Amino acid sequence: MTQTVLMIDDNPADAVIVKRLLAKIPGSTYSFLHAENAETGFESLRQQSIDCIVLDYQLGRISGIELLHQMRSAGIDVPVIALTGEGSESIAVDTLKAGAQDYLVKGQVTAATLHRSILSATKTVALERKLREQREELLSFTGMVSHDLRNPLRHICQYSELLQLELTNSDDHCRRYVEAIDKACKRMSTLIENLLSYTKYGRSAKQLTDVDLTEVLRVATTDLSAVIESSNASVQFDELPAVTGDPTGLSQLFQNLIGNGIKYNHSPRPSIVIQSEHVDDRINVTVIDNGIGIDEQYLDDVFRPLCRLHTEEEYEGSGLGLSTAQRIAHQHDATITIESKLGEGTAVCLSFPAGPKR
Repeated sequence: MTQTVLMIDDNPADAVIVKRLLAKIPGSTYSFLHAENAETGFESLRQQSIDCIVLDYQLGRISGIELLHQMRSAGIDVPVIALTGEGSESIAVDTLKAGAQDYLVKGQVTAATLHRSILSATKTVALERKLREQREELLSFTGMVSHDLRNPLRHICQYSELLQLELTNSDDHCRRYVEAIDKACKRMSTLIENLLSYTKYGRSAKQLTDVDLTEVLRVATTDLSAVIESSNASVQFDELPAVTGDPTGLSQLFQNLIGNGIKYNHSPRPSIVIQSEHVDDRINVTVIDNGIGIDEQYLDDVFRPLCRLHTEEEYEGSGLGLSTAQRIAHQHDATITIESKLGEGTAVCLSFPAGPKR
């Protein structure tokens, strides 16, 4: 099967070299196209099917990385091999971060290395496409199932409420049974919502932007205002830095952590303090509470989905809060760890890659 390789390079001599290298590959099945600038390259991508792009790092007025960002933003996921005359490790890292699958240095490329690079890049993208398709199918399936489960559950809750209204004071046993049904319905509804949230967040295809963490916390605390007020809790945070992320996902992450700090708390005034510090190339954010704490032997277990350290009678919940928080953190290339001692509160530590300076 013939594969079409598009080279975007403003140097015709380099294009001739790559074309000859492709022809030297034993049993070569490559066809070759050359575009001398970004505009021509985009036109080629629109007009025909391209299997792989060999992209020059320098294209005159626009860099290869800028063009690569434009392609990925436009939804073009064709495999890309960056080609440059500089063997700089930092350039290689920047190119790969921008969305290239591989990186080769001019003057060091052979027919064999080019062939291996093309095969590896196309295989990687094929796997990424399949994984993305499976994720979309899973999300669609989860949404459909949650919708189909919500409808009968909503009817059960409604008829349970109606039945409670019909019961007389003498029907104590029946009232308790109906109340138990109502509580079970509400737990099931919460579990469905949390399962949908757990599936939704952590999708790596989510477009990330510059996000002000201070604003994210304002949104999170506003959404939790009823819980904060009813529990007489205080949530304190100073000005926080910006990170690259998804504001909706980050708001959900902090809502989960703040909500846990309030829920698992026997203090007459639950206290949540959020602190941050810039260390080297990381932004570390710590959420500290004065709650009941966690036994150290269970610190490795709390991120497992549906893991519960307490009974439903002690604390309501689905056991998905921290696992969802972990998925959202991983979506942002962040780490999440917990430091805690039973009876002494908990500190959840998030470490993000440093974002834009404010």
